[in-house]
Amino acid sequence: MLLTVIIGLITAMWIYAWFFANNRAVNRIDDRAWSGAGESRCLAARAELFELRDPRSLADVGDEALTLKADIVEETNVILTAMVDDLAARLPVNPADQAIVPKWIADYRMYLADRVAMVEALRSGTNAVLNETEVNGTPISYFINDFARQNEMPSCNTPLDLAV
Repeated sequence: MLLTVIIGLITAMWIYAWFFANNRAVNRIDDRAWSGAGESRCLAARAELFELRDPRSLADVGDEALTLKADIVEETNVILTAMVDDLAARLPVNPADQAIVPKWIADYRMYLADRVAMVEALRSGTNAVLNETEVNGTPISYFINDFARQNEMPSCNTPLDLAV
C-alpha cells in the first residue's frame, strides 16, 4: 500500500513537471526584435574587440607591459560601455520585459566598474586580475551571460579578454 502511494506521488510529480509546470526561463524576454537588435549590436562590438587583441605575454612586452595591458583593457571598456549604452537606450516594448532588461544593464555596468578598477590597479603598477562583484557568492558575469544565453544573444556575453 505504501509503495503504491509513493509510486503514485512520483508519477503525479512527473506529470506536473512535464505538462503543467512553467518551463519559461526566468530572464527570457518576449520581445524577440529587441533581442535580435541587441545581438547585432553586441556582434559589432565583438568585431571591434577582436581588433584590440594582443597575443603577446606580459613577459614578451617588457617594462611597459602593465601600461599596455591597461591601455587595451581601457579601450575595451570604452567599446563595452558604448555597447551597453546603446542597449539601454532602447528598451523592449513589453512591460514585463522592461522590468528585466534594466537589471541586466545594471549588472553589466557593475561589471564594467570592476574592469575600470582593474585598469586603475594596472596603472598603479600592480599586475591585477579582474575582481568581479559577486552576488550570493557568484561572479556577476554569470548573471550577465545567463541573460544573454536565455535571450539568444551570445555576442552579449562578457568578453574573455581577462580570463585567467
